[in-house]
Amino acid sequence: MKNREIAFSNFTLIDGNGGNPLENVTLLVNESKITAVGGRGEVEVPNNVKTLNLDGRTMIPGLIDAHLHFSGGRPASSGMGYPGRGRMGELWRAFRAANDAKAMLYMGYTGAKDCGSNIAIGLKRAIEEGTTPGPRIMAAGGSISNTYGHVGRDPMPVEQAEALGREHPNGVPECLRLVRTRFREGADFIKIASGLWGESRIFPKCMPSFSYDEVKAICDEAHRAYSTVASHCQGKESIMTGLRAGVDTFEHAREFDEECAKLMLKEDKIYSPTLAVVIEGPDFAGHIDEEKKLFNSWQNESLRIAHEYGVKIASGTDFSGGDSLGGRAMGMNALDLQRLVEGGLSPMEAIVSATKVSSEAMMMEDSTGTLESGKLADFVVINGDPLRDISMLQVEDRIGMVIKGGEIIVKRF
Repeated sequence: MKNREIAFSNFTLIDGNGGNPLENVTLLVNESKITAVGGRGEVEVPNNVKTLNLDGRTMIPGLIDAHLHFSGGRPASSGMGYPGRGRMGELWRAFRAANDAKAMLYMGYTGAKDCGSNIAIGLKRAIEEGTTPGPRIMAAGGSISNTYGHVGRDPMPVEQAEALGREHPNGVPECLRLVRTRFREGADFIKIASGLWGESRIFPKCMPSFSYDEVKAICDEAHRAYSTVASHCQGKESIMTGLRAGVDTFEHAREFDEECAKLMLKEDKIYSPTLAVVIEGPDFAGHIDEEKKLFNSWQNESLRIAHEYGVKIASGTDFSGGDSLGGRAMGMNALDLQRLVEGGLSPMEAIVSATKVSSEAMMMEDSTGTLESGKLADFVVINGDPLRDISMLQVEDRIGMVIKGGEIIVKRF
């Protein structure tokens, strides 16, 4: 069913704002937007408008993954996790990424923030024009990392990386040039790698990469373009540098402590701990047990501190389609909500994290993230109550209906 006036009635509403659920709700959609929502008797449905009775099911805002990569990866066991970095390999991965976007949408994800991929900008445009189904995407294009940045523990030679088209800005002028280049290429926001773990020269402790002046210049330029900066930052020094320089969202942030929380709260910034990824599985046999325990314990402790201080927490998976760092197939993104609950958030707080807060991380809070009159009609009908069992959001049969922009994408009842 495409863009027309339709009413949904007799459901329990979780609107994304964190308040108590409201029963016996009616929601009216006209074209792509919500025009009215309220309890029994509060919404007048015109006689000529079709009404869908949801029989007591639960409605939540469309879910948003605030940190992923449409890279077209696949499990290492397939033997073709990330096929060739040349043109053929990139085309191959682009088709995979389109399938991943569809899988996400069909599991209730109507929004996605791609934090580094050469594919995502083109994929976003293909979705917007209707060529392929998928969530609303905000894309960074290629992540910005300096010569000794987020390059892996066994990086390829600089000459080889540059031959593949990778650029490594060093110093303020080069950082400014690359920010402007990303925007010219169609990026919605800027993603930088300002703090290192695996590449750190004091491993397993973290170290910063970009200097304060470089990060400040990147942030000032992005803000001047009415955009934001997301930073891959692992250690405390890089977190504090980012907070002082103007970074908007902090990704991973393993050495997050009370001082970080206080300043992040003061500056009203967003933290995406990406709990869906952990060091596990045979592909991480090279990590000693001490390193695995350190990485995984950092995540839970950082979440505990952020939650205790009331920092805004966005739900992001860091999924790329492969199984790196324990990743899952796209469509299983709600694993992050399960991990947030296991880490101390209530199911309601996890849903707010994956809706309202993640829409803010996407710069789309004015149009998505909560179910209110005037916002886009992006929502999910659940066959059950996710406040009783948040893991049901990972079960296909529980995702009863997915609506994006007023269009019923999936109906499973």
